[in-house]
Amino acid sequence: MAWEGADELKAEEIVLRSTLAQRPSRLPPPLPSSPPPPVVTLLKPKNSIPQKSSSSSASISTSEDSSSDEGRPSTSSEENESTSEDSDICESLKLLKFQRSSPDRESNAPEKLCQINQMPYHVLRRIFSRLEIHERARAATVCRKWYNLLTDGKSPLENVVVLNIFQKSIWEASVNKNAGSTVQCLRVPDLEALVGVLLHVSEPSSIKIWYNTPKFAKMILEKIAEIGVKTKCVDIFPYSKEVGIEVFYEQLPNLTAITMRPHGTDYFWQGLDLYSFPKFESLDTLVLDSFNLRGDLELPENISTFEFQNRRDGSFIEILPKLSKLKKLEYLHVGHADFQNTWPDLIDAIHSDKCPNLMYLYLRFCRFGKDSNFDSNFVFLPGKIDTLKKLKYLKLDLCYGYMPKIVRNFLSMTTSNLSMASINMISDESFELFEQIYGDISNSLKARNVNLQLGLLQKAERKNNPESQQIETPTTYSPPSYNFLMVLVKLESSFCDNFALLQSLFIDSIYPFLFELKFIQCPAVSNEILKAISIGCPRLKRLSILSCINAEAPGMLEFVKNFNSRKSEVLEIIWKRDINRHSRPAAFYLELTRSENRQMLAENGLNHKFIVKTPSDQNSGEAVIIKCNENPKKKLIIQDFDQHDTQRILGAVVPAEDDEIVAAVVAAATAIAAATVTETSDNNSVPLNPIAPSVVSKVSDEPPPSYTPPPIPFSESPINRQYVEVTVTTSQPTTPTSTISSVDDDDWVPLNAPNKLSDDEEKVY
Repeated sequence: MAWEGADELKAEEIVLRSTLAQRPSRLPPPLPSSPPPPVVTLLKPKNSIPQKSSSSSASISTSEDSSSDEGRPSTSSEENESTSEDSDICESLKLLKFQRSSPDRESNAPEKLCQINQMPYHVLRRIFSRLEIHERARAATVCRKWYNLLTDGKSPLENVVVLNIFQKSIWEASVNKNAGSTVQCLRVPDLEALVGVLLHVSEPSSIKIWYNTPKFAKMILEKIAEIGVKTKCVDIFPYSKEVGIEVFYEQLPNLTAITMRPHGTDYFWQGLDLYSFPKFESLDTLVLDSFNLRGDLELPENISTFEFQNRRDGSFIEILPKLSKLKKLEYLHVGHADFQNTWPDLIDAIHSDKCPNLMYLYLRFCRFGKDSNFDSNFVFLPGKIDTLKKLKYLKLDLCYGYMPKIVRNFLSMTTSNLSMASINMISDESFELFEQIYGDISNSLKARNVNLQLGLLQKAERKNNPESQQIETPTTYSPPSYNFLMVLVKLESSFCDNFALLQSLFIDSIYPFLFELKFIQCPAVSNEILKAISIGCPRLKRLSILSCINAEAPGMLEFVKNFNSRKSEVLEIIWKRDINRHSRPAAFYLELTRSENRQMLAENGLNHKFIVKTPSDQNSGEAVIIKCNENPKKKLIIQDFDQHDTQRILGAVVPAEDDEIVAAVVAAATAIAAATVTETSDNNSVPLNPIAPSVVSKVSDEPPPSYTPPPIPFSESPINRQYVEVTVTTSQPTTPTSTISSVDDDDWVPLNAPNKLSDDEEKVY
């Protein structure tokens, strides 16, 4: 690439400076024993200036008194010498700000050493805030001052969203072998070591506990309560029938949010029975996934957010009596419910008379009828306008049934408070679905002034195996209707490779009120589609393009060209691509410095800059910001990071007493499963669930444990992740010291650490 002028070279320098400033240096600082750098003396020491005698002083004084004519040159040689020295000092001062070498150590002035322990507390806290969890635990062993600064709770590890605590047997038998798991964990030897981790993570947004028995959960909760971890949300993930919800109430009675989800194949389809639930007085949010609410179980009446999902037939009808008692309910999420026979019961349970504050209704994977393409015989209740009086938001996520009829029925039961309807559907399931969206649904929403959020999901197997498609993808789609263009405010699309669909949506279409677009792994998002979006979505505020391989720099350049025609004040584009295969926003910034693009920016009155941010030790982000000279508030931001990149998800693996028993049972079950697969492979038949409960019961003649061992997905090449060995201490250092050479560095190497330094370099602190 040939540079045409100084502007291109300046742009390249800006990119290099920005990226290098955020990149941690891999070179160690000079050793304390190494010789100092060469010294260049710019200032003469004060004691080297010749002292003037009293006679000289008198001569100078006499000369000054005798010089009555202004402007007459002085005849004193001493004065000329002093003036010359002052001039040299002034010239040296001008050069001093560019000098980076050390002062002369051989001068008589006392040497002042910079001690890190002499730094103010707020400076040390600022430094410590940039350390990762294993680095903080290591630094806490240096001295008592550092220990107190790191563990007093005033400067905890920032942006910790989730802290996962795994029972060792759970991690090794299940989670570690899950190919979709991305959690990086610290292995701690005992509970006391876990306390050393909790001291640095005192304010996580949520704590997830994965356990086999309530005994392990109780030990973890006792340590959390002992340290005083400030968390209001706990996720409960049991791997056995013993949930032990009472243990959580004993240790953390003031929880405001609880998520409960049992793990296991049987629990996934049939659910786990729950016979009691403590009365958490401060509980505001409760999420129950795959639980059967049995007996006289009553939910806390102060719940305002409730989510319930259960795949067992008839499970939803069991919670309706309990649902109607939640007078403060504002948000309701129901999943996998069959409303063909229970629709009247649902409306009666969430009626405004029983749930007067209900404002958000989210239905996911629910069945309303037998056919989604045509109106079935399923009959809805005649709607009354005051049935759902305060409902503001309705979401139908991949629900099955004739959607126009479902939407019309909800509209008939709501008032003018309803302002948003969200519909997610399978885009390649049926061509008639788009006719329904463009026609009856958009017309009904426009008549009620209700906005539409649309989500399109393409099935991955249809993309990978086009021969298995039963419904041919139409070559052309009908253009969107006028009412659809007017009501659509948000559109999300995932895994879409249908170019014809996106062309019909955006080419020659104007969406006057569309403010957010999101594309996830959509090969159909091309530069042509981006150009159409830049023209046809004048009020767009956020555009997310995540792993879309055909969205390139020429498409992004269209948003710069149409900057002044856009009506929204700020447009934020999240442009994430595989950095190993594609360039980052820095390359786009350099593209803007070409002569033709510089001319375009000048004609439109735009200026641009490039910045780099480092949300965490593992993530770095680049951004290009384009502003208008006349209106500085109007800007275009193109970046490859978002707020989720600043969030930390940590994990800790803690051993328990029953880990050996679980490991033995699981190992035997795995061996039997492998043998079963080998025997059935000769008959060309592989069981769908090689580790069924019946197989596990044949492990040995001894009675099985009281809990069900966690299921293990069978794999010929199991995934064995490495995790960090952590040696932490909860006690203060007895002897203050400034070195950390006694700590074994092998225990602190993160998963993505660079190559280990030499022995001499390891001693640097």
